[in-house]
Amino acid sequence: MKKIFISSIVALALVLGSASNAQAAFTTYLTVGSTGADVTALQTWLIANGFNIPAIASGAATKGYFGAQTKAAVVKYQASVGLPATGFVGPLTIAKLNGSAGTVAMTPVTCPAGYTCTPLPGTTVNPVVVVSPQGVVPAGTDGSITVSLSSFAGNNTIKKGETKDMVAVKLQATAAPVAVTRFDVRFNKRPWLYFSTVTLKDSNGAVIATKNLSGASDATELTVGTDYLVRFDGINAVVTPGTDRTLVVSGTVWSTTDKLTSDVDVIVSIPDNSIRTINGKGFTDTIGLGTVAVSGTSGRTITLSSSGSTGNIVGRVAPTTPADRIVTTSTSGETNGVVLGKFDFKSENRASTINTLKFTLNDNGNNKPWSTIIKRLYVKTPTQTVQVDSVATTSTFSNLTFNLAQDKWETVELIADIADQDDFANGAMASTSITLNTTNVVGIDAGFNTVTVTSGTPTSNDITLLATGASVSAMSASSAVNLVNNYPVSATIGFTFTFNNTGTTDLYIAKEANTALATSSTVGVAASSTLNSSQTVTSPSSLAGDTATVWIIPSGTSRTFYYTGLIQGRGRGVGRNESTSITKVYFDDDTSGLQEFNIDFGLEALQTPARYLEN
Repeated sequence: MKKIFISSIVALALVLGSASNAQAAFTTYLTVGSTGADVTALQTWLIANGFNIPAIASGAATKGYFGAQTKAAVVKYQASVGLPATGFVGPLTIAKLNGSAGTVAMTPVTCPAGYTCTPLPGTTVNPVVVVSPQGVVPAGTDGSITVSLSSFAGNNTIKKGETKDMVAVKLQATAAPVAVTRFDVRFNKRPWLYFSTVTLKDSNGAVIATKNLSGASDATELTVGTDYLVRFDGINAVVTPGTDRTLVVSGTVWSTTDKLTSDVDVIVSIPDNSIRTINGKGFTDTIGLGTVAVSGTSGRTITLSSSGSTGNIVGRVAPTTPADRIVTTSTSGETNGVVLGKFDFKSENRASTINTLKFTLNDNGNNKPWSTIIKRLYVKTPTQTVQVDSVATTSTFSNLTFNLAQDKWETVELIADIADQDDFANGAMASTSITLNTTNVVGIDAGFNTVTVTSGTPTSNDITLLATGASVSAMSASSAVNLVNNYPVSATIGFTFTFNNTGTTDLYIAKEANTALATSSTVGVAASSTLNSSQTVTSPSSLAGDTATVWIIPSGTSRTFYYTGLIQGRGRGVGRNESTSITKVYFDDDTSGLQEFNIDFGLEALQTPARYLEN
């Protein structure tokens, strides 16, 4: 079991029980240098709850002064409850302190059955650190989930007796894990006439549920002749933020049936309200992909073949293809072995050999020929590595012996040696794709027939080629509702992230939030969302190169940033759930403009929990 910290006071109280250490509410913002009764009250609370302040405990200093040790204790408290660990007692920390008054007594406890308990780092008592069984949605968490059609399964051809993937959806969770508890798949023809079994699994092959179709009672007829539902109920497929999960529906065609005297097309879809979810607060939702029985929008078209003796090639982006990323490129020579993308190919009906593959190098505004940016381009199969004769927008690999066993996916890697960064524009972006047809994929099957190809255009994720490499990590977002006359009129929001300079050149981020960040908010008419910038760096607090408008991130270092703001409600009677997300982090390699480059991927954690607001 892996350790997971309980990161909220509510969750701690569930395990530890409540205690009666009631206190007056905290109301004053506090930071290093603050003095007075409010500081004394804060220090008393911290020490009582295990966040030690050594100088006060030893009598070496008096209470009432907010110094470095008090800040360290605040940082430990903030980290323990999931707040940005800044050491500044602002609106988020005050809301958490006031909300937890009287419920936190971190004393040693007997470890609950099925959990592993160890001390919480930085405390002098033994609160619980628990192990959550895999597949569990933590109680009290307010996650949400989105769905999109996945290229993992495309339009497919299935022969009698075969089992193949028919449709797949990509699920993404935000804020906290969410469980899928029901999954419906729809057919535009009576599925029991053609399929003996329909299976729900994930993209790693783990089976979630299986439905045997022995007759009409195993499906629901929604519209006679055109709309049939097969339901997987009582399932538990958990989706975790930052780790997309792809669920796949596969079908097994009857090995003997008189319904396939000629080819039959069946649309298999996941329309609206097909997927039911539940989060840690017990809230349920239903999601899906739109209209019933629309191939390419809510599903795929499956051809049930009455013959199918010729090898047919299908392709997809490999699940292991690199994510959107920045690749640090050298300014003193080539950068070799950069994986542009990974693609899977499979031969249906019988084994085949691919002899030619033509890949497209997508120009995302580079304004340089590919022969300048890429010095050499390779295809790597499980058994051989072949270099293209000439790097171009369409690069042809014509000397392949790429053997595919029947119905087994094999992966091809497209690899490049990148030119010296001085030879092309810093920040060039690239993706790769292959248009699947008999021109771009050429081969023969085991019977020496020319293979057929199922159409599609698998496309890799973007890479950005930068001499100044960068990444964002340690991301979190929070929000706390502000009440006026018991109405939730606004929410104080906060974001924290660490910006890592992995290159050899200093980088810069604007101090002005609107220049440093692009944001998106679910606010409506007569509502607003503002974000103010303040920064916390553990050490040093300032650097040579900082100015009134710019933070510097020296090469090979990291800095942590904290931004706070406010979401204002829309108006009484028209309240709604409101949240804000950071969609881009801008940076530059000089102090002019400050938006030459950006990171717009992997930022899912920078979305505040939804809060119900009105005004």
